[in-house]
Amino acid sequence: MTTRRQGPLAARIAEWRDREARLDGGGMRGRIAGLPDDLAEGGRRAAAFVTDLPACDPPPTAIAVLGMGGSAIGGDLVAAFTAGRRRLPLYVQRDYGLPAGLDDRAVVIASSYSGNTEETLAAYEAARAAGMRAIAVTTGGRLAERARELGDPVLVLPPGYPPRAALGHSFAACALVVAALDPGLDSGREAEALEEAAAALRAMAGTWLEWSAENPALALAAMFEDRFPILCAGHATAIAAARRWKAQLNENSKIPAWTSEFPEHNHNEIAGFTAGHPSLRGICIVYLETPWDHARVERRFDVVHRVLSGKVGAQRRIEAIGRSPLEGMLWLCYLGDCTSFLCSIIMGLDPTPVTAIEDLKRALEEPTW
Repeated sequence: MTTRRQGPLAARIAEWRDREARLDGGGMRGRIAGLPDDLAEGGRRAAAFVTDLPACDPPPTAIAVLGMGGSAIGGDLVAAFTAGRRRLPLYVQRDYGLPAGLDDRAVVIASSYSGNTEETLAAYEAARAAGMRAIAVTTGGRLAERARELGDPVLVLPPGYPPRAALGHSFAACALVVAALDPGLDSGREAEALEEAAAALRAMAGTWLEWSAENPALALAAMFEDRFPILCAGHATAIAAARRWKAQLNENSKIPAWTSEFPEHNHNEIAGFTAGHPSLRGICIVYLETPWDHARVERRFDVVHRVLSGKVGAQRRIEAIGRSPLEGMLWLCYLGDCTSFLCSIIMGLDPTPVTAIEDLKRALEEPTW
């Protein structure tokens, strides 16, 4: 890992650009640049899948997405951009069990890219044992095997991605399956919205991955070189996007990151920034704002930004661009993905391997006696 060297951003860009060819052996740049195309392709695949999906009889009372990590974030994003339009509750469960309150008319979407995520498999088995209907979203593995044994539909994702890099496919799958199940949504309209969102993102595919002093993603990545980011958001779509930023910075950049929700932040966290703790100079606060924020939340962003000026290492305000909450949410996610990639190169790290996660999995398999 490199250490920060002082100097203008422009003076270091050539060094970082040259470093990328050596570090990005897993091709993460291409994976991130391909998100718009993956989203469009994933939408078409999911649209064909839901066309053949059997009608639920009796109708579902709730939907729960079962997943972990990169296979769960799609559920968060779907829950956020469909809020206020769905008629059914939508839960995202990251655990071995099920959300409280589900009955046997609930439908679960078991999302595991590998098909071997132990928490998702356990929750899936619990759902089926409780008489719930299920749909699997995976490339294969034990999940696909069990789903086929039990007669559950399987939406097969394309293989070969790190799970977090398959967001375009897993998010589109989750979005259209939820739309097919929820009577307040229309899967055809949602599929069209995904196509439009993908087209809007394509314009940014090159811009936010450029080694350019004018690139806002690069400016953010450089700030994170020696500052831990805290991602603040108020609207549901921005809160979900902040969770994506956090995970991408953790896995791609290998740095700690946290999220914070407004207005709750103003009822506790704000107090932690006012006593001059020495660690505050190593924090960068990023405000993920949207045109759909509540007027009072907008005011809270203004006030907090002013109050914390000079108390933390850095602050940046970002407002989502898009014609709809879906487009604004994906705009924020894409900016975060690009930032995380550039940050990994600045830190001198290959963004693709997640050695700590793999080491943890192996340790969990070791005998405890």
